[in-house]
Amino acid sequence: MTAADTARFCDYLEAKRSVDDESLHKKTFQRFTDHLKKSGVPIILDVGTGTGAMIRRIVKSSPAAKLSFYGVDESEPLLREAERALGELFRELGYSVSSRAGFISAARGESGVEVRLLRGDILDGQLLPSLSGIPFSAVTAHAFMDVVPLAETLAAFKRLMRKGAALYATINYDGTTELLPSFADRSFERLLLAVYNRSMDDRRVGSLPTGGSRTGTTLYDEAVRQGFAIAGFGSSDWSVFPWDGRYTRDEEVFLRALVETIYDEGLKHGEIAAGALGAWKESRVETVRSGRLALNVHQTDLMALRR
Repeated sequence: MTAADTARFCDYLEAKRSVDDESLHKKTFQRFTDHLKKSGVPIILDVGTGTGAMIRRIVKSSPAAKLSFYGVDESEPLLREAERALGELFRELGYSVSSRAGFISAARGESGVEVRLLRGDILDGQLLPSLSGIPFSAVTAHAFMDVVPLAETLAAFKRLMRKGAALYATINYDGTTELLPSFADRSFERLLLAVYNRSMDDRRVGSLPTGGSRTGTTLYDEAVRQGFAIAGFGSSDWSVFPWDGRYTRDEEVFLRALVETIYDEGLKHGEIAAGALGAWKESRVETVRSGRLALNVHQTDLMALRR
């Protein structure tokens, strides 16, 4: 990624964070933070940490006086942005902050938070051993499980989690994207959205299939198969509507990015006519610009305990 691409992607992730905050299944999040309160000094592994959205979300919920995080991501620029954003949040919350590359320590009276940011892949043969031996009381995976092989990733988590530790996996896509009002050529949009879903099902990490377009359902079943106890589950649908004909800035950035993503997937498939695809994109961008597009995307959140 160029610096400009990274800046645009960070802008999108920040916009998405706002939409995700509205979408997370509230009861499952509450169950998860209640679990952290009972964990002494929770040590949390946040995989696919990006700009640190889930770490920030947990810190703001204040589940314990002392918290320790390990944030893992493959992108060094995103980790740098996470470090900046976390430092900013801690200062806003009245913490004194000290940091060095990849490490932040924040203190406020009897409260304290430590964050270690690590570049790598959780399935990497080098990273996983370096994390073993740390008694993780929780693993968080936000908008992550649909881009990794589920069985192998859950098995890796299980090796790192102490008995009774919680997996909190959120925004797991589960097969449905709806754009309203319906496009003039409904059959074309149905085909395009089917291709969009199929692009997720065709995704591979090496030779292994990822969670794909039904990650929400498949993840639940795979967690049960691997012996996890399901402790929370619910819908975390993205639901965006232009109330009084307006979106928030974050909603508009998010919708434009989603339309662009669907368009880009359509370009990769020969069965989608380029001219029709271009007309679709132009129309959908206009419905966003004029405050008329409504969106619903079905997703799920899962909390599971390691037995």
